Amino acid sequence: MISFEQIDNVICGYFQISSEELHYKTRKKEVIEARRYSHYFAIKLTKFDYTNIGKYFGNLTASTISYSLKTITRLIEGDNHVRGIIDELKELFDVIIEGNKKRLEHQINLNKANTVISLVDELSLIESVRLLNTITQKILDKYDKSINHTKLPVTS
Repeated sequence: MISFEQIDNVICGYFQISSEELHYKTRKKEVIEARRYSHYFAIKLTKFDYTNIGKYFGNLTASTISYSLKTITRLIEGDNHVRGIIDELKELFDVIIEGNKKRLEHQINLNKANTVISLVDELSLIESVRLLNTITQKILDKYDKSINHTKLPVTS
């Protein structure tokens, strides 16, 4: 998965525009084009519906997002330049997605390691209490003949 912010960063970097321009309603051709690519990749790379994508990109309607998808899809089929841009952007997004997967795997492994450490700490505490009880019981047994103590229960 990929976030809207990551889509913004790639599109803005690629088209050399600011995030504000991407989200601001303007009729500049280069911004409109970049915005359409953003919508296209938001649809393709996230699990959000058109309404939520539209909200992120400046409260646009679902039909505006749908229109962007149709426009880019039509251009991909008939325009090698647009197809080339899509391919270049896909490569950039693939790198980000792979990085996201690696970060997620790292976080999962870190969580597993922390769980194991917690379990070991818990077991160590239990074993320490058992050992302390055993030692205490041996001391009491040794001196029980001269001092009248009750035996401590040994936990298992």
